[in-house]
Formats: sequence, structure tokens, C-alpha cells
Amino acid sequence: MLTALTDAALTRPRATLAILVGALAPAAILSAGTAGRVGLAPAEAVRSESENVADRLEGRLGHEPAPAVVVAASSRGSIDSAVSRVALDVLASRLQATPGVVAVKQAPVSADERTTALAAYFRDDEPGAHRRAVGELRDGLDPGGLEIAVGGQAGVLDDAQAGLWSELGPLELLALPATVLVLLLAFGVRLAAAPALAAALGTLGSAGAVGVINEMAPVSAVAFGMAAVVATAIGIEASFAIVTRYRREAAAIGGSADALRAAMGSAGRTVVLSTLAAVAISACAALVPVLDGRSVALGGVLSAPLAAVAALAATSSVLVLAERARPTSISPAPDGRASVSQRIEGAVLRWRATAAVAVLAPAAALVALASAGWGAETVPLDAAALPEDAGARRAETRVTSALGSEVTAPVVIDTGGRPRYRGTDARPGSLAARAAVESLRGGGDEVGGRDAEALDADRALWDWLPIAAAACAIVLAAVAVIALGTALPGPRRAACGALLAVASLLPAAAAGGLLAVVFGDGRLTGPLDYDPQGGPIIGAVIASLAAVVTVSALRTAAFAAAIAERRRPGLDRSAAPAATSAVALDSATAATVVVAVGAAVLLGSDLVAAQQLGLGVAAGVVLDLVLVRALVAPSLMRLFW
Repeated sequence: MLTALTDAALTRPRATLAILVGALAPAAILSAGTAGRVGLAPAEAVRSESENVADRLEGRLGHEPAPAVVVAASSRGSIDSAVSRVALDVLASRLQATPGVVAVKQAPVSADERTTALAAYFRDDEPGAHRRAVGELRDGLDPGGLEIAVGGQAGVLDDAQAGLWSELGPLELLALPATVLVLLLAFGVRLAAAPALAAALGTLGSAGAVGVINEMAPVSAVAFGMAAVVATAIGIEASFAIVTRYRREAAAIGGSADALRAAMGSAGRTVVLSTLAAVAISACAALVPVLDGRSVALGGVLSAPLAAVAALAATSSVLVLAERARPTSISPAPDGRASVSQRIEGAVLRWRATAAVAVLAPAAALVALASAGWGAETVPLDAAALPEDAGARRAETRVTSALGSEVTAPVVIDTGGRPRYRGTDARPGSLAARAAVESLRGGGDEVGGRDAEALDADRALWDWLPIAAAACAIVLAAVAVIALGTALPGPRRAACGALLAVASLLPAAAAGGLLAVVFGDGRLTGPLDYDPQGGPIIGAVIASLAAVVTVSALRTAAFAAAIAERRRPGLDRSAAPAATSAVALDSATAATVVVAVGAAVLLGSDLVAAQQLGLGVAAGVVLDLVLVRALVAPSLMRLFW
């Protein structure tokens, strides 16, 4: 593949770029169509007690035991008046006619006789059908003199999805100037298009593919965030590796064709190994048995190879065109003058003692931050995470205050194949509501419903997270050992690969700890303007951890592959860790700034889940750059070198 891409760039660079640019249009069209079809997922764990309860009761009832949509209805006068009764009958008929709805039940009337609710029950728990139903209801319901608001779990997810897409464009425009500036500084005017094109194709292409897959099996929208982070990181760092290697080869052997072939041969291997690492590590997220875990795995697995192939093809083609237009336009490698990064790395790695400190101190700091989040509870995406004017939040607030949580989020108890519904005194989705579920289970009841599902999803996350982390470490260690090749003797190579793999997990763990400290303890509520829920949202936690560990893994694989090049004859082996780390640091810095700024703008969102995703990704990639890339990884290599 590398040879074919190099030949295409040398013989038909314009055609190669035209194909890549032409692919953007269908990818953009396809991905734009997915925005309304792929939504956020409820917190549900596969093969959990709540799922088993729902399956058994669904078989007996012919529909889901808990309502997915709740329409709150209020009247200025009595809700039992003749006019209000007619309006309620019309609403019930409209609900009953909605595709997927098989039963509609009216809740009791409130004590002041002004509020009631209509609960819609669906045949199954397919989230796409629920979201479509909510959209149709909001567009087509005639209140008939009543004040209505559409809520329930489906209403919450629909409001969150609509709010996310309406905010995403304006927020990401804020990151555009920083992105353009970083690409221009890192690549120059002529070459900056290559990483931008690779990141765009990786993001849009994978988003379109996710939309197609969603038609066959449900996918959560968190896959898009994972795809964007991975595609951006690979697009920038792969392009930087090729350009850097090309400059070095051009200065050594001259001739653009020979230099490009040599650069694609060496840097291409680095890109391939880092992409394999990204795909493998992304896939490990699927071990967490919730839909968000499988979705982020899908986003990473699809986006990484798309971005890598686009980066290889676009960068090589742009290099050829730049040399043809102006043979001196690509600056050669520096003539022996150490860069700022190399001077810093050289100072840190000069002695083994300083290298040992540079491993232990950052690792201890990351472990300390990670420990703050270990065992912290996660919460589902519920109405409290929405803006106050969101329809689902208004509906849930009104119904819960007037009728109790038995309507909006009933606890469903399986009593011999028949459901028994009870409410709790706590807000639906809260930790207190989940405590009530645990209390009922402690008494021997089998419990389902929204709060039981959220509890089971949280337990599944913490049960499977260590397994997923161990799988990531094993896979990344194997990739690192392969990438190192003969750079180190066998036992030392295996030990170094294992330690590099473990170090690559620490920034993600620290990002998870930071989310627990901030959102679990209710910090920064003023600047971020959110209502504390007792913990971070499970989807944001999974997406943040997966994105950060994937970026860290691809950098580790690239670093190991690059350091193996230092075994070649004629290269100063003693300076290899510092020189290689300096180049890797420059590449990682460019990608980190773009990813971190793009994620940090989400802190301005009105959605708490988006804020958490932005903080987790931004903090994680920065910690990876400052502590792991600059200190831990090169220092480990120095100790084993």
C-alpha cells in the first residue's frame, strides 16, 4: 500500500488530491444525514438484571414495562373539566397513533386537580424509534387549551441531541483560528492542507459509516466525538512524521522522488503501526457492555484507518506539488543545530538518575489524580443535565412535583411476570433514586426501570473497566515491542514495551479522576453553570477515557517505531532517545493544541455531558503531552537504552 500511494503521489499528485477532495463531498453529505438519525443512548448494561426484568415483562405485556415518553398536561382550571377531558382524549389518540407506541396510560390527577400525564409505552427499547416518535409528537401535538411538555427518557435524549447539534457548529468555530494558526506554524502554507484534509476525511467518512451502521444496529452519538479526536490526532501527527522524514531524507540524499520514497518507507511504517495501535485500543472500549462503549469503539476503529490513508496520500502528493512549484519550498532538516525540544530532552535524559525522576514523579502525579476517580459513581444523561428551558426538563419537573417519580421514572418490580410500579422520594436519575433500587434489591425484589438501568450501567462500567484497561495494556505492549524491532535486546524490549503501555493509560485515568473531582463533588458550578448530579455522566466518561487512551497509544507506537530507526548505521545511538523524543514532541504539540482547543470550547455548552467530554479530552491530551510525551516515555527509553 505504501508503495502504491508513493507511486500515485509521484506520477499523479493532482489526481490523488482530487480524489481525496472529491471524497469529502459524499462524506459530508452522508455524515450530515446522520445528525438526526444517530442520537445519544440511554444508560443500559447488556445482560444486566434490569434488562432481564424488562425482557421478561415485555414478553408478558407486549410492550416495554416502563414508559419512554411522558407528556405532562396542565390546565388553568380543573383537568377533569369537559374541555380538558376532550383535549386529553385527543392527545391520547395522537400518542396512540405514533409509530411504535402500543399502549397509552393516563396518570392520576394531581392533588390540585390541574396536572396529569400521559405515558406512552413502546413495543421495544429501540432508541431510534423513541427519538423519532418524540420529534413527531413535538411537531404534531395539539395542546387544545392545555399546557403540555414532552418528556420521559426519550424526550431527554432528544432534547440533548438537538441541543448538542445546535451548539456544536458555533462552538467549534471558536476553535477554528487556533487550528489554522497551529497548522500554518507546524506545516507552512503549502503543506497545511494535508493534515486538514486527512482529519476531515477521517471524521466525516467515519460519521457517515456510523450512520449507515445505525440503520442496522443502534449506535450512540458519542461515536462522533471519538472519531473526531482520533482522526484529528492521526491526521496531524502522521502528516508531521512524513514531512519531517522527507526533509531529513532530502537533506541527506537530495532528489525529491528518492527522498519521498525513503520518507514513505520509514515514516509510513510508523503511521501504519500507530494506526494499528489506535484501532486495537479503540476496539477495547467495546468490552464495556453498554452502548456508549461499543459506539466509541466503532468511532475509533472507523476513523483511524481513514485518516491514516488520507494523511499518507495527501501529504505525499502535496510534497510533490510543492517541490514542483518551487524546488526550494520545502526547508531541509536543520544542519545539526538542536531545537528547543531537543535541548530540553537532552537535559532531562543526560543522566539516568534524572531520567528515573522524570519517570517516577509524573507517573505518581497521574496516579494520584486518577485515584480520585476510582470507584466514583457515574450518572445517566437525565433531565437535570439539560438547560432549564428544555421541554423534557420542564415536563419531568412538573410531573415529578405534582405526581411523583412513579410516572416519569417508575421502579418496575417483577412479580411473577407482572409489573409492580413504585415511585421514590428522590429525583429520577439521582444517586438517591438508585439507592432506593439497591434497597429493593436487598429485600429480594428483581427491579427494572430507568434508575435500575442506570445503576446497572454504572456497575458494568466499573466491573469491566479494569478488564478493558488490561486488554489495552497487553495490546499496546505487543505493538510497542513489534515497533521497537531490534532496537533493544529481547527481555529489555519486552519490559520497555510493557512500561510504555502502562504509562500510556495514565493520562486517561487522570482525566477520569478529574471528571470525578469536578462533577462528582459539584465544583466549578459557577463558571460552568450546571446543576450537580453527584457524578459525571457515564457516556462522557467512556468517550473521554477512550479518546485519550487511543491518542496516547498511537503516540507510543509512533515513538517506539521512530526510535527503532536510530539503530541504523551512521546514526548516533547515544543521542537517540532525546532526538527522537524531540521530534515526537513537536508533532504531539501541534495535535494536542488542535484537539485540546476543539474539546475545550465544549465547556461553553449548555449541556453538562458536552462540558464533561470537553474537559476530559482536553485535560487528558494535555497531560499526555506534558507528562508522558515530554518526560515519562523518553525517560523510560533512556533507562532501557
